[in-house]
Amino acid sequence: MNSINSIIQSPIFPYIFALLLLGPLVVVVRQYAFRMIALKERELANMALSQGAAHRNQALERMVMYLERIKPAVLVTRFDNGLHPAEFVFLADKMIQDEYEYNTSQQLYLSKASWDSIVFARNSVREILASTLSSTSADTRLEDYKTLLLLNYMKGGDPVTDAIDALRTELLMLQKM
Repeated sequence: MNSINSIIQSPIFPYIFALLLLGPLVVVVRQYAFRMIALKERELANMALSQGAAHRNQALERMVMYLERIKPAVLVTRFDNGLHPAEFVFLADKMIQDEYEYNTSQQLYLSKASWDSIVFARNSVREILASTLSSTSADTRLEDYKTLLLLNYMKGGDPVTDAIDALRTELLMLQKM
C-alpha cells in the first residue's frame, strides 16, 4: 500500500495518469484519421475512373461522327456541284485530313486496334477518292465522278462501317467492365 501511495503522491503521477488515459484515445483518433484518408483516396480514384470513362465515351462519339462525315455517300453531298472533279477531290481530301488532325488527341482514349481501324478507314477513303479521279478523263463531269466514286467504294469492303463497328465493340467491352 505504501508503494501505491508513494506513486500517487509522486510529482510525475499526473503525467503517467494522463498518458494512460490519452494513449488509447490517440490510437483511436489515429485509426479514424487513416480510415478517412483511405476513404477519400478511394473516392478520388472512383471519380478519376468515372471521368476517364466519360472522356472515353466522348472520344468514341467524336470518332463515330468523324467516320460518318468521311463516308463517300456523305462526301458526295457536301460540295457545290459546279466544281471540277479534281477540285472536289482536293476539298474532300482536305476536309478528311483537317478533321482527322483535329481529332488525333482522341487516340489517347481509344484502344490501338480501334484507332488503327479509323486510320485505315481514312486512308481507304482518301485512296478511293484519288484512284477514282485518276481513272476518269479530264472532261468528266462531277456527277459522273461521284457516281464512279460510290461504285468504286461499294466494290471493296466498307472500311468506314468496319471502323464504326470496332468502336461499337470497344464501347460494349468497356460497359461490361
